[in-house]
Amino acid sequence: MKAVELQEQTKEELLELLRQKEAGLVKLKFGVAMKQQKNYKEIPAVKKDIARIKTQLKLVNN
Repeated sequence: MKAVELQEQTKEELLELLRQKEAGLVKLKFGVAMKQQKNYKEIPAVKKDIARIKTQLKLVNN
């Protein structure tokens, strides 16, 4: 997800997206740990998305 896409969203949309990404990260980590998920390289990408969302939320709150 690009930062430009996040700038167009409202605070509520960002919060919902953050919840979805964090839940997805937990599922992804468990999937990798249980050997059900083979693409472990998705984890850093999801973490970066979460960081981008949190940064945008800080900008929206100010």
